[in-house]
Formats: sequence, C-alpha cells, structure tokens
Amino acid sequence: MGPYDLLERVVRAFDALGVPYLVTGAMASVTWGEPRMTIDIDIVADMKTEHISGLGEHFPKSEFYFDEAMIREAIEGKGQFNIVHPESGLKIDIYVTNGLIIVYTGCPKTPPALRFFASLQNDNFGQP
Repeated sequence: MGPYDLLERVVRAFDALGVPYLVTGAMASVTWGEPRMTIDIDIVADMKTEHISGLGEHFPKSEFYFDEAMIREAIEGKGQFNIVHPESGLKIDIYVTNGLIIVYTGCPKTPPALRFFASLQNDNFGQP
C-alpha cells in the first residue's frame, strides 16, 4: 500500500462515516506542487464518538493498528490520534477539531489533483 492508496482509503472511510475532514501537511503540499518527503498523512477531522465503531469496518485490525481509547481521548480533548498500517510503515495522523474547518487557498483555480481528491466525496473520480 502506497501513500495515495492510504489517502484514498481514509477519504472513502470518512465520506462513508459522514466525517467532515481536510487533508493537510505534506500530502496537501505535494498536491499543490511543492515536493516534500513524507510517510504519513495529516488529516484535520470533526470526529465524534459515534464514528469510532465504523473505523474498524474501513481499517480492519488485521491490516491496521489504532487504539479506540486513544481515539476517545482525542475526541474528548480535541487532540490527535493515529491509524497505522504496519506492513507499509505508513501512518495517518488525525487531528480532531471542534467542528470548524476553514479553508483559504488564495488561488482562483483549484489544481486538477485537488479536484480529484475533492471529487472522491462525490464519486466523480477525476471530474472537475
């Protein structure tokens, strides 16, 4: 599993669970064309306790590691938790927000790669 495979998996999972999210960090930077080395995916998400049980469906314990108690603590304290794919060494860092996600790009047009990721939410793969 590569980083983009893992990103697609988390996007599909959060969409299915109804979790508002924002991809940030190096993965977002690379999408905008600024090369950076990364082995993790940073997500800001409005996670709620009712989303925890659904994570196991999308990230089975046979392939991924995450700690449900740590997730609860992160949600209650607006902290962060991880989902790890041990086989590849990739990690998703999820930063829990208070429901407020503000996006300002400063650019009049969205690059095609970002249109692709945004379109995953609508199942219109690759469509602007």
